[in-house]
Amino acid sequence: LTHRTACPYRGTKNKNLMPPAPASAASSSGMGEQLRVQPPTSAGMDGSGTGRRRRVAIFGGSFDPITNAHLNCCAELIHCKCADEAWPVPCGPRPDKPSLKTPAMHRLLMCHLAVSTTFSGTFPLFVIDIEVHQPRAIPTYDLMARLRKEHPDVELVFVIGSDLLRSLPSWENGARLMEEFHFIVME
Repeated sequence: LTHRTACPYRGTKNKNLMPPAPASAASSSGMGEQLRVQPPTSAGMDGSGTGRRRRVAIFGGSFDPITNAHLNCCAELIHCKCADEAWPVPCGPRPDKPSLKTPAMHRLLMCHLAVSTTFSGTFPLFVIDIEVHQPRAIPTYDLMARLRKEHPDVELVFVIGSDLLRSLPSWENGARLMEEFHFIVME
């Protein structure tokens, strides 16, 4: 893959590059300085008057702990216009990852504290708790399909590290994931 835009990240679907989202007016979530428990549920238009749906970057991970690098990645996705919003999604319990010892609820709370103490209440970054209440982590395709069903008014893109890109076809439903969703690949 080659870099085609000034954006430090690139989006891809079926291995074809796509440009980052057009610039949009910043929109307030109306949540003030409260914890960002759920993303806004208002209409999915980006507020630019173009009729384009909001582009939401889904940033999954164990976040054990969430770091400044995670927060900076989310902020850069928004600032470079690759996404209108970023939704960090702490994973549920991972039996396949024995080094993950911190309970999912603690990792969720760490994410909320990090986001709430780093960004203003109007910054479009929302921690999503969809996985932490499950008995185990949700496979990525299932997570994205569920979010698409719950938020049909937004365009979902999955954030993935370039180190994981080659293994993507071997993920559970990896082929469907690559076919149905766009990606932002982090270098």
